[in-house]
Amino acid sequence: MYGNEQEAAQQTDVQIEMVEDEEVIGVESDKQEEKCDKKGKRSSKAWEYFDELKGCAVGFEKSKCKLCGLIIGCNTNRNGTSAMMSHLKTVCAKSPLRTNLDKLQKTLKFEKLSKDDKFQTLQPHTFHQEKLRKKLALMCIKETTSLLGLWSTKGFEN
Repeated sequence: MYGNEQEAAQQTDVQIEMVEDEEVIGVESDKQEEKCDKKGKRSSKAWEYFDELKGCAVGFEKSKCKLCGLIIGCNTNRNGTSAMMSHLKTVCAKSPLRTNLDKLQKTLKFEKLSKDDKFQTLQPHTFHQEKLRKKLALMCIKETTSLLGLWSTKGFEN
């Protein structure tokens, strides 16, 4: 065998035998059979922060956050690791993966300068809970209906 073939054989765990006619035949080693018996490697970064709970029903596997103790589903067909990663990025206060959003940062909205204007300008927008409550209360009074019936009225458009 040549040097490259020997290196390739060592890297792929396959034994190569030389036959009289210089034919190369690959024979699977016992190492590959051992790998099939094991559970698949958990490659997601989420598993560094979660422990799988034992004793869960098949198909309803759960995992527990090592940082805060929250229990999240981790079935490969139903949940996967996306729920765990979402928990680490947004919910878990102790997580190093958490992204802190600036709550004071304004969002943008398109607004017409006048009602007859064809063009809209980009303006900063800030949500005000108290202003919204007052407008909803005024709309309920004007329409003389309950809050649940407002969705079909013209006042809801504004």
